[in-house]
Amino acid sequence: MTFQLAKETPTLITEMVARESGVLFSRLVGFDDVEDRHYSVVVTLDLMPGLDYELSFFLEEFDTTNDSVFQYWRATDVVGFIPPPERKVILAIVLRLVTAAVQQVMPERIYMCSRGDSRSEREEMKYSLIALAIEMCGYRVRKPDRYHDQRIWWMDREVIEAASIGR
Repeated sequence: MTFQLAKETPTLITEMVARESGVLFSRLVGFDDVEDRHYSVVVTLDLMPGLDYELSFFLEEFDTTNDSVFQYWRATDVVGFIPPPERKVILAIVLRLVTAAVQQVMPERIYMCSRGDSRSEREEMKYSLIALAIEMCGYRVRKPDRYHDQRIWWMDREVIEAASIGR
């Protein structure tokens, strides 16, 4: 297996699918020309029961040989075939897509659940960066709660009063 990043070009398209329950953003990030597989980052922001939106993201593998799709939800699952420099580029793409999804929907409340080892320093950093990206979109991020060894972040949209701007 030889993972290669997709070259950044003006024709490399980020796909956005508006759905009744939210949005899905997808972008090709790499390929394996030996095993004929393509990899895309997928970010979803979906309305869940209780009227809160769940933010999810994963790396999707499309195997063109047998026409199958596999989703990687944890960084530990891709460590074996995606080198660290490429994983950093993929994280930057995740951050851009998260920002785009939040700005597209702008829900009152968002939550996000960790999928990996929530005690890992790298996992903590990844989720902290994602929470910061959401905070930059105008949300107040609460410290994550632990639940069955997962971490859950809650983010509420802040309304900034026009009179308070510039104070």
